[in-house]
Amino acid sequence: EGERIMFIGVDGATFDVIDPLIAAGRLPNFKKIIEGGVRAPLQSEPAANQPMANSASKGMRTPVIWETIYTGHHPKNHRVWDFMSTRISGIGKNLPFRLPLPRFLLRMGFYEFDTTYSTDGQERRFWEVYEDFGWEAMVLGLVDTWPAFRQGNATVVSDRTHRNDRFLCYPESLDEEIGWFYNRFPEFAKPKTM
Repeated sequence: EGERIMFIGVDGATFDVIDPLIAAGRLPNFKKIIEGGVRAPLQSEPAANQPMANSASKGMRTPVIWETIYTGHHPKNHRVWDFMSTRISGIGKNLPFRLPLPRFLLRMGFYEFDTTYSTDGQERRFWEVYEDFGWEAMVLGLVDTWPAFRQGNATVVSDRTHRNDRFLCYPESLDEEIGWFYNRFPEFAKPKTM
């Protein structure tokens, strides 16, 4: 009763980089979080169906890892394998990864790539399970959350708000309240010149 849980995920961060920076005093907030919480290296396995993998994407891809963390399920169960899926003309269901087909077939309309959507996951995420206990959640910028929609008792601010000007947040009224920031983020992120 009255307790709060905070889950912070940092994509691509490894302890061999973080630990020396903490020791040098350059990440005082990380140090505080780690000392007051739990940390562990992620043990991931290469995804067998990663035909587009290259030196920059060996092992599991970001959406696979995050969906596994959110659900506690193996990718074969949650069904998220990549940033994109392949839609082949005449087949009703997308393949859950990018298939390395010749580009001339793309130009002919034989296939197209589609974004992995928040609705592609087939297992409940931890914030959806909270609803079973009457808990509320706030999800801010987590991978695989666009389009934002009702997910348990959660308020959702999507990770892909730059992709569209709709379905950025749930409830949708937040789109108008904070969506402007995401649409103008590149402008705010530019270094200021003196």
